[in-house]
Amino acid sequence: MTSPTRSWPSRGEGGKVRLEASYALPVDELRYRRIGNRYTVDTERGAFLLDSALVEVSRNVVRDATLRPVNYDPRGSIYTVDEARWTVLPGRYTAAVEVRDNLSGRIGQFRRAVDVHRFATPGLCLSDILLARDIRSAGEASFAVTPNPLRIYRVTDDLAVCFEVYGLKPDADGRTAYQVSYSLGRPEPGEVDLRLFPELGGTPVVKSKPPVRAVVYRPGIDTWGGSTDLFRPPASDGRVVEYRVEYQAEAREASQLTPERARELGLTRKPFSTTVTIRYEGDRTEEPRTLRIDVRQAQMGLQKLRLTVKDLHTGAEASEWTMVRIVE
Repeated sequence: MTSPTRSWPSRGEGGKVRLEASYALPVDELRYRRIGNRYTVDTERGAFLLDSALVEVSRNVVRDATLRPVNYDPRGSIYTVDEARWTVLPGRYTAAVEVRDNLSGRIGQFRRAVDVHRFATPGLCLSDILLARDIRSAGEASFAVTPNPLRIYRVTDDLAVCFEVYGLKPDADGRTAYQVSYSLGRPEPGEVDLRLFPELGGTPVVKSKPPVRAVVYRPGIDTWGGSTDLFRPPASDGRVVEYRVEYQAEAREASQLTPERARELGLTRKPFSTTVTIRYEGDRTEEPRTLRIDVRQAQMGLQKLRLTVKDLHTGAEASEWTMVRIVE
């Protein structure tokens, strides 16, 4: 199983940061039951967070077989979205998720290095950009967000994003004024992480040496110390088998952007970018914001989305960027 992912750090309480990771679970690669327009898969999911020394700082394992709605990616594959959440101090972490299909025994996993920066500075700052399939109001200054870990948008869709602005300076009347500018343009090849954008025409690229290797073993049964087959079937003798996972560091393998992949991702086209600026006023120094961006005029392929917030009272600016893919 492969799991495209998206992580989103935002400011929490007491100097800590809320870290959310969403990932796409490919339903059609699992044993599932369909009831109406909902699907159920019997999975055991483990969400793990490791610090910069790859020491486990958080573990949460749950079993779930609830009915859930599904989405379709541009290849027509069925997937559903799961999320993991942590509250952590700033630093460098590795977020890892293991999913085991209890009916087929298949195991899938993802891991991503995440740099969690500080939001406690007194000046203007900005959360990461949360890519969404849909955003709905859930009360004053609150939103219900359906994440889009695939990062793919059709040219007929709106590109929905959510972000938070911190440290706005009010005037003498307690009012804030700021502007948000967003731009879409072709990224530089060195900015592209190919792991986030599997090929649309076939099987996603599997990297042979991920930054952290997941070693799956069965206590009391397996004694090897090397890597194992993550898709190892369950024991055939009818026994209940417990699987455990250890994470081991490996050297990072450099991504190879071949000329063929560059053309597929639209990186060989002539650069073109657009910028739009919107002005806001309010009475809060912290503002959650959403945008729906029309991508009908954007180029096909990978696009770098940059958000820049400018406080009109102080002139301070803060920026963040992320990558999306526009398809027909």
